[in-house]
Amino acid sequence: MTVARRGLLAQISSAHLVSHFHIMTIPALLPLLPKVMGISYVDLGMAIGVFNIASAVVQAPLGYAVDRYGAMRLLMLGLALGSGNFLILAVHPAFGMLVVAMALAGIANGVYHPANYALLARGIPQDKMGRAFSIHTFAGYLGTGLAPLILVWLATTIDVRAAFAASAGLGLLVLLLLIARGASVPVTSTITKVAEKKSAEPKVRLVAGGSIAILIVFFLLLSLSSGAIEKFSVAALVADFEVSLSTANLALTAFLISSAFGVLAGGILADRTIRHGSYGGNWVMTV
Repeated sequence: MTVARRGLLAQISSAHLVSHFHIMTIPALLPLLPKVMGISYVDLGMAIGVFNIASAVVQAPLGYAVDRYGAMRLLMLGLALGSGNFLILAVHPAFGMLVVAMALAGIANGVYHPANYALLARGIPQDKMGRAFSIHTFAGYLGTGLAPLILVWLATTIDVRAAFAASAGLGLLVLLLLIARGASVPVTSTITKVAEKKSAEPKVRLVAGGSIAILIVFFLLLSLSSGAIEKFSVAALVADFEVSLSTANLALTAFLISSAFGVLAGGILADRTIRHGSYGGNWVMTV
């Protein structure tokens, strides 16, 4: 992989780390926020729900926007918007502002996957795609794992405002790095003429539609299985099992970092195998 492609992968992975760091900012501080903001866990759950609903609703429209206006440009806007919301919370940590900030942060979060995957697909060679995706995902898990340790330490050592400011600062730092390196993307893929292989289009669309449906179900089940652990395990361990806040966050970080290294191993396997969507005896590994 060339230096330019490594630089692109580093940019995209850094942005993905920020996105997961931002996703975990409120869940990591969950045990501390009721007292600071004078609200209940139900209120906080509503705010997290607003974030996730906003992110889900804008995914498809932002995918079209990425194709129309450019992935790197949208990625920079997402970083700016997400960071700005936590900067506002650092100045004014109140429930009303939290709900507004979570709605806007959800919109910002909707940018990352369509923009990042578009950049990876365009700039990374096909035979290195598995490892590139695994590094990208690893960075996201790393951001999720680091957030509880860093943010809780800042909140308990200084205050919650400092934790929100750190979350905003990390995003702004990566945004500045992206601006400094520029928005050029090395191109590896070739454009296929529209007139070519018209007879194969219905079959391709059918296969693609089935694959997308399967992947939607897969990611839905994955989110259900891991989302509760990521977002609510710390609060549950502290409130219901009398585990200390530091120990609960350490356990969550261990879970997430272990998952991250599992993803790296999966990327290597993906590059050494073919027919990833097949079943039974069609699984083939190359050496």
